Amino acid sequence: MNDRIAETVTGAGAGQGGPCARFMRGLDAYLDACLDLEYQRICLQQGPVELGWERCRELEARMMGLLDAMLRELAASGQTRLRPSPLLTRVLFRMLSKAAMVISESANPKATRSEVGALVRELLQSVHKGNADVISSR
Repeated sequence: MNDRIAETVTGAGAGQGGPCARFMRGLDAYLDACLDLEYQRICLQQGPVELGWERCRELEARMMGLLDAMLRELAASGQTRLRPSPLLTRVLFRMLSKAAMVISESANPKATRSEVGALVRELLQSVHKGNADVISSR
């Protein structure tokens, strides 16, 4: 399941547009995937309990690698004030993981997904250099 989500995020983040636009498409794909009931059940609810913390961390490594690559591409483009580091990747990954849980536990997941997307966009606008419209449009 994590591999399928990673492929979805990778596919969404590929193609045209600058690094910031590709990052946002990948992020939107991940947040949209958080609406998938199968993903919620397997990866967010049952996985940690049945697989244990260490195995879950191993499975998360690919997604963290994708996030790290996106952050490095953004930094190399000069479009962000953030400096990529293992700590930044872990903190942002945990933030997105918590966002996934909030979406899955919500009484109205679609509305919560929209709220989470808007919040993440606001956070990214605060560290973006240049045209913030790239971040604010979906």
